[in-house]
Amino acid sequence: FKSETEEVDHIYLTETEIRMIWKLDLSEEPALDRIRDLMIIGCETGLRFSDFSKLKPGHIQDKFIRIRTRKTNKSVVIPISTLLREVLDKYDNQPPTTYLQEFNEQVKVISELAGLDEEVIVSHKRGTEIHEETFKKYELISSHTCRRSFCTNQFYKGMPTLLIRKISGHKTESAFLRYIKIDEEAAAIRLLELWNK
Repeated sequence: FKSETEEVDHIYLTETEIRMIWKLDLSEEPALDRIRDLMIIGCETGLRFSDFSKLKPGHIQDKFIRIRTRKTNKSVVIPISTLLREVLDKYDNQPPTTYLQEFNEQVKVISELAGLDEEVIVSHKRGTEIHEETFKKYELISSHTCRRSFCTNQFYKGMPTLLIRKISGHKTESAFLRYIKIDEEAAAIRLLELWNK
């Protein structure tokens, strides 16, 4: 018996795309508005859906979110970014809640409305064969995209991986680097930036 392994290209949202989603006028769609705001919270905290969808005022203290994560039962402290503060202020530190299935369905709708419709080729490796499928980017977005977006964007900003891992919970550097989305060109650009400092 031989098990099949599958490797897929995972996507993330750039900071520009996150801003596009935040700037969407969803005032006529209050349900979408709440899901969008939860999506921003996920992208700005790096928390898993099970944690960012259950934030309470007690978790939000001054400039930080302090929460014990459900999966690992470890406490994390996350600084509150300017964008995250805007969202939290909108709800007086009591963000909306929803179910995972609803979230995953609606973030695709929201991302399509934001114009995230570039084509993305996804590679699946089964045994020795590689299969490619083409999707619109919004079709691939889910709750986990938020977490990957946070980690990848912080990495691009130059935050040390050890600090990002304190929030993400990745135990090793190699596991973390497999998790984030960084392509060869972006890596080369980042290296040039570091050389020029």
